[in-house]
Amino acid sequence: MTDELDELLAQWNRWDSAEEEHTTVSAAQRAKWTQEMVSLNNAAYEFYALNQYDSAVPLYSKAYHIAVKLGDTEQQAEYKYWEGHCHRLMEHLREGLACLLELDCLNSNPPERLHGLIDQIIIAIRIPISLRNIQALIRRCRDDTERFGLQASRSMLLSVEYTLAYYRKDFVTELSRAQEALSTYEVSAYPGFDIYCHYVDMIDAFLDNGDRLNAEHWLGKLEAVETRYEASKELILLSFKRRLALMDGDHKAAWNYAQRYYHKAREAESSPYGGLKQLAEAGIECRHRLETGQAVWELLSKHRNSENGHRRYAIRRLAGDYYRAMSQRATSPMDEGGKETAFYRRYEDSFRKNAMLARRYYEHALKVGQFIDERLCCDWHEKEIRERLRSLE
Repeated sequence: MTDELDELLAQWNRWDSAEEEHTTVSAAQRAKWTQEMVSLNNAAYEFYALNQYDSAVPLYSKAYHIAVKLGDTEQQAEYKYWEGHCHRLMEHLREGLACLLELDCLNSNPPERLHGLIDQIIIAIRIPISLRNIQALIRRCRDDTERFGLQASRSMLLSVEYTLAYYRKDFVTELSRAQEALSTYEVSAYPGFDIYCHYVDMIDAFLDNGDRLNAEHWLGKLEAVETRYEASKELILLSFKRRLALMDGDHKAAWNYAQRYYHKAREAESSPYGGLKQLAEAGIECRHRLETGQAVWELLSKHRNSENGHRRYAIRRLAGDYYRAMSQRATSPMDEGGKETAFYRRYEDSFRKNAMLARRYYEHALKVGQFIDERLCCDWHEKEIRERLRSLE
């Protein structure tokens, strides 16, 4: 009996030893995974801070999958949010939205969930989805802000409402929301959002409302403020200065600012769409044929199928504007003697072809514009394009 008991105890000890070894391996593996997850997160954030979102996304995705292995739903939510946030910043709207929608199924904390909702609203405005659904998301954010005491994020939510008003060309509401957002700003909890962003909104709103004096006042504040977005700030300043130059009718200065914006954006490998759009707009305004044509064609070849509905509209409208300008390059088909100029006769077919191309791109822009107008309950896109089409008659 004693021998049997000793043998049994020995067997139990062997089992206990095996269990301890297994537990030790599991703990070691978990520690290894945790260390790898933290390293991935740190590396991803470094890329994020450098605006290299395409490099940050796969790292956040890997960190998320390790969190799944660990069963850590809180970390899963964090990494899934940052993955979606980076997709949104790269204008990968569908992928970004897919990531952000997963937050509702994960154990995300209230601030993270609120920031995810804010990013969802930004994407919803850019696609855009229906105004009713956008407003429902905004109400949900307001409720969460109050329920969880997240006042530090309120200024960002107001800034999103400013953006919605901007895209609807509701300039009174745009200015009101920009001012309210600035007045409520303390230190934003939303990633990468600082006082600089509010100054940009204020300048945009005052320019849209034709208030040059106040726009210049806030432009001075923007030039003086320190921000982690110094490279972006330089581009924004050039954009605003171009708009002010156009208000003065100084097309030469406007063109110079647009060129500087374009080249700086290329050097920084950032804002390729923004740089091309600035160059195309200024080139059309200032009659710079070659550079404008190159910018328009690059926009059409690289960005025409953007998931951002506002970009799709702007690109087609700009293409129409470019060809309309080319069709009107002859100031008059008659010389002083009342006869058609030799220049006009020589290039008449070219002028007519450009007018046809302008009409085609305007008609494409009209379809996109009507889609946006329907979603956002406005009508300015259709009015803008129909006015241009009438100018071709």
